[in-house]
Amino acid sequence: MKNNDVNFNEYAIADLKISVGASLRDVKTEWQNLERQVLCSYFQSYEWCESWFEVFGEKNNISLLIVVGRTATGEVQFILPMQIRRRFGFKVLEWLCQPENTYGVGLFKVDDHRQNSAEWINDKFARLLAVLPAYDVAALQNMPMSLLDKPNPLSSINRFASADQSFFAKLQPDFDALHEAKRTSKSISKIRRRDERLLELGELKLEISNSHADTAAALQEIIHYKSAQLAELGVRDFQAEHIATFFETILKSNSHDASLYVFRLKQSDRTISGLIGARFADTFWLMILTMAPSGPTQFSPGDYVLRKSIAWACENGLKHYDFGVGYSNYKEHWADTELQLYNYYAAKTFRGLPLAAMFMFYNATKRLVKNTPTLKSFFFQLRKALRGKKAA
Repeated sequence: MKNNDVNFNEYAIADLKISVGASLRDVKTEWQNLERQVLCSYFQSYEWCESWFEVFGEKNNISLLIVVGRTATGEVQFILPMQIRRRFGFKVLEWLCQPENTYGVGLFKVDDHRQNSAEWINDKFARLLAVLPAYDVAALQNMPMSLLDKPNPLSSINRFASADQSFFAKLQPDFDALHEAKRTSKSISKIRRRDERLLELGELKLEISNSHADTAAALQEIIHYKSAQLAELGVRDFQAEHIATFFETILKSNSHDASLYVFRLKQSDRTISGLIGARFADTFWLMILTMAPSGPTQFSPGDYVLRKSIAWACENGLKHYDFGVGYSNYKEHWADTELQLYNYYAAKTFRGLPLAAMFMFYNATKRLVKNTPTLKSFFFQLRKALRGKKAA
């Protein structure tokens, strides 16, 4: 594993000792202890970050950059998982696992020190960036103002509203009561009739697993379906082979207690819909939801497996369901919280100024397109047309 055994350098910034290094293993115990009691998304968990770096790190020319803040007594106040990636010939500072991390946050203690951490970041973030290894541009993306009902100590550095939002639902033990609160009685009756018509085509079986032995084939199948679905929409291939390897690596790393779960809906021994997500921090984090391209899509098997996953989360005492980034009708139906995400762009070197300006321009343009229905429709159709020409 590249850059995983480099010693940490230490700096004193105000009342904290800052360690900056390129090792995941050296902070594994502290990281895993901290993530159980702190503000942390699944995409900043050790399980996700270690597996992602193993699969994508060297392939994407990534250099690890793990920043740890400790008190004078050695108590960890935060861990900021970062990376330096070469893009367009420049060194770009990003959140670790970007762009496959959904949220850009660190790990912060959630106790009396939380406000102190926010004040420290507000006052000292520029000094923190100054001690990091050489880079040209900082591009820290998808930072929420809050997460899981907790304020994000990094919110003071949020400079540019992202083109994307994320969606959360608060859960309750009784799924039926939750469903009735989200949908009208007429809508629920329509869903039931649709489910009945789906059942008429054959018996349905829902398989749920989170061990490597049971899940490897299911992962490959679901990711293949998702790749085909995205291709139909004109979206470039999302590295299906590497994504499958990445998820399998997560399962192998802790096969008896992995956070990753795979839901597969089968009819007549054929998978017609699937879902990949993770259980972490009293939350279910949805990552992939898809249907078989030639399946009974008119009866929405994707909605069926989604509802079953939400019901499972309710039954297992989870408090939140994260639908991830990007708008979809089903997210609007279920979510009661919409989080605006923010980006931080800043050049550290003179040569990085044009790239920082390009990042800001691209972000502003993407926001304009996504918030203008006419432009959004035009670019969507253009993307499909260009994809079709490329395939031909």
